[in-house]
Amino acid sequence: MNCQEQCHFSGFFFSGVDPNLFANPQAKWLFQPWSFILYRLILAVYQVVTLLLLLLVWGEPPYYSLVDDKLKWFTFVSNWAYLLTTIYTVWAFLTTLYWHINGKKENDAGSYNYDSDLELKRQYHTGSSSAHLVPTRAKYTPPMPWYFKVTWFLQVLTCSSEFAVTVFYWVYEYPPEENELNFFTGNVHGGALFLVVLDFLMSAHPYRILHFIYTALFASAYYVFSYVYYLLDGTSASGNSYIYKDLLDWENQPLQTALLAIILIVMGCPPFHFVFCILCALKMAVAKCCDCCSYDSQREGQKA
Repeated sequence: MNCQEQCHFSGFFFSGVDPNLFANPQAKWLFQPWSFILYRLILAVYQVVTLLLLLLVWGEPPYYSLVDDKLKWFTFVSNWAYLLTTIYTVWAFLTTLYWHINGKKENDAGSYNYDSDLELKRQYHTGSSSAHLVPTRAKYTPPMPWYFKVTWFLQVLTCSSEFAVTVFYWVYEYPPEENELNFFTGNVHGGALFLVVLDFLMSAHPYRILHFIYTALFASAYYVFSYVYYLLDGTSASGNSYIYKDLLDWENQPLQTALLAIILIVMGCPPFHFVFCILCALKMAVAKCCDCCSYDSQREGQKA
């Protein structure tokens, strides 16, 4: 997709691409498709295991301060992002496996055939009686399965949210003088981002500029949750009325919190998303120059 197509109204949606892009790597791997399926299985298992371990040790010494209720784990946006990353990796594995076992067969009848399209166009322009209609690529593009749309949506949220919470933690929240960094904290605020970027570069998934709106909606959902939590007299893990001091304090600084929320949602979320748009463009350019694409990126411009 060029910039004009990216900014078209259809760019808000999750369609118009070859489904194979969501079940294959960007480069050509040996032993495909099983090598890519195994790769996604490893990511999913790692995320599930580390999430379960995190839930087990969170709120208890020596890794964390003692809390009165482990459900307060959900009050932190970094934990939202980590949970989302786990859901994405598991979903991506399951849908990739399903596609190569059964889903691809279901779509084969409607697959686009480039050679047939060229031949039909040639017959049409030479006046052949067998070509009474102008063929279009859209006619031959297989529809996007709903489960790949979910994969796409989850990846958009995962990439931006992990990037944002990692930057937020190391710039604002991490106390270097206390030296409290451990495996779990580092994994949630850095390890997950590394995994997300790795998967982003390895996979052939497209990325659209206008999808930044979903990142903003994710941030909005968290702020709404925090406000409802405050109205229900919820407290932070340390027992305070605020979740993040001077940033998310509905009781003592409601106006400042609301204004900051609007600024972050409107102006803070898009840049994190745009970084991945740039990474996607670089990824496609390198793959094109090296002639190592598994699938033709030009199919991203086709409409399903």
